[in-house]
Amino acid sequence: MSPPGVGGPRVLPRRRLLEVLAADAVIGGALAGGARAKSAASAPLPAYAYRSRLVWLGYCFAQDQAVLLSQLPCYCGCVQLKPGHTSLRDCFLAPQGGFDSHASGCSVCIDETLAAKRLLAAARPVAEIRRAIDAEFTTRGPSTATPPVNA
Repeated sequence: MSPPGVGGPRVLPRRRLLEVLAADAVIGGALAGGARAKSAASAPLPAYAYRSRLVWLGYCFAQDQAVLLSQLPCYCGCVQLKPGHTSLRDCFLAPQGGFDSHASGCSVCIDETLAAKRLLAAARPVAEIRRAIDAEFTTRGPSTATPPVNA
């Protein structure tokens, strides 16, 4: 997979850029013995996943770490959609298979996913990732009713 080619240069705040690049390097290199794990879920991404580099990173991570994202609530208010989402995974991946376009236009979903990516790259356990996501994003909006993680 290659990153999206966006029309012009996008300037990110320096700290955010460094965090994203560091997490991308660690996930890409350290996990799975230096090779990106391939699975049946590694289908080509839809066009909307290429809206920006951050959206692309989010969809790639969701595709590779669907089980982790299914254990994290989403705080963007997507629980109020019909049908409502049940976890952060649903913002990227459709329950019946394939992808969901919701996260491609939602900064909360992307921010949560990239935070989870950074924490996983730092070898944090799932329960700690969940606590960190809850603490950081709880004020953003209503959360999905994602069951607690067993520690």
